[in-house]
Amino acid sequence: MSFDEKKWAVQAMQVQDACNLSGVLISFSKMLSEMNDDNYDTLKKQTHPCTILFTSKVESLVRSEAPGAFSKAWSWAKDKAGAS
Repeated sequence: MSFDEKKWAVQAMQVQDACNLSGVLISFSKMLSEMNDDNYDTLKKQTHPCTILFTSKVESLVRSEAPGAFSKAWSWAKDKAGAS
């Protein structure tokens, strides 16, 4: 299966109305798999407009850029992992 830019452009726009994180991530994973099948390199995958739209939606759903959110999550994980 080859990467269908038109299909994924439509999906990336439609996903902006999503409220289900797992559904967004499943679609995003399928898109990345198609990119892999077409031998997209890492930079091309990371900077593709569809990737930007999907990751923006993920960020908005989890609010990872809220002040202190990443730091709190890191501290929590470090504590749970028993890391020093």
